[in-house]
Amino acid sequence: MKRYTNEDIREFEIAVNEMQHSLIREGKLRQGVRDAVPGLNAWPALNNNNNPYNAYRFGIAMAGAPDFKTDKKGPNGGDFMTMSYTSGDDEILNSAAKQMGVKSSAIAAKKSKETDDVHKVSPVANKKRNRYGI
Repeated sequence: MKRYTNEDIREFEIAVNEMQHSLIREGKLRQGVRDAVPGLNAWPALNNNNNPYNAYRFGIAMAGAPDFKTDKKGPNGGDFMTMSYTSGDDEILNSAAKQMGVKSSAIAAKKSKETDDVHKVSPVANKKRNRYGI
């Protein structure tokens, strides 16, 4: 096994730093990058770090534009939504909410209910048995 000296480690650190600076640059995009992507726009009001839902809603608006108008907030207003199917799910959500000091508001009933247009009886015919009962 090769033993690395402090000088070897220092040279490696310099090489990694140079590679990082050539690949990743903080601040403004280099001119060569800007030249390669015409029409590139920044949307500060849709910053994904602040609220990714706004950027999502913008994407929905783009999908319908220009023919269809899109509600800015959408059906849930940008609120974080969860669903619980079991009492175990409820226990997990309630514990997490208590830890975070947040509350939820119920949007739907605890039990699901099929709408009237859902078939409650299978449209597939029952299998007919032969004379041997099979």
